[in-house]
Amino acid sequence: MLLGQGRIHARWRQIVLTTAPEHVMTDDENWTDAKLARGFAGSAEARLFVVDAGERTFDVSLHLLDAAPGLEAGRRVICADVANLSGRIEVGGLVDDTPTIAADLPHGEYAAYVSEDRHSAASIGTPDLRIVLVPEVPLKRGRL
Repeated sequence: MLLGQGRIHARWRQIVLTTAPEHVMTDDENWTDAKLARGFAGSAEARLFVVDAGERTFDVSLHLLDAAPGLEAGRRVICADVANLSGRIEVGGLVDDTPTIAADLPHGEYAAYVSEDRHSAASIGTPDLRIVLVPEVPLKRGRL
């Protein structure tokens, strides 16, 4: 099910996926070399995902599915755990005042799969970024 879509500018190569917009990131949640290698930082309520295409604008879609999506050839995929205690989820750029996507989402634990076209760094047009939420705790976190 499509929860929302829009355009996000990935300032400093990051997008934000949060169920707690008021969350202030601690030093322990911030980027380290290990977190950069796995592709995400933050807490389960407020995730930062790195995009490999660099600082640019992306067409972003947010989906809710019953099962994990298949890994598509030609896409980079990062998986992280997300906890929703608020009943809402928001997606936006790192410095955006308002989220690009905001949607109701049942409370619970989710696996978030963020996929980016492998060729987006070299593309001339606007690359796409898909975020798929699945109501489960992910078995593997990081770059798949």
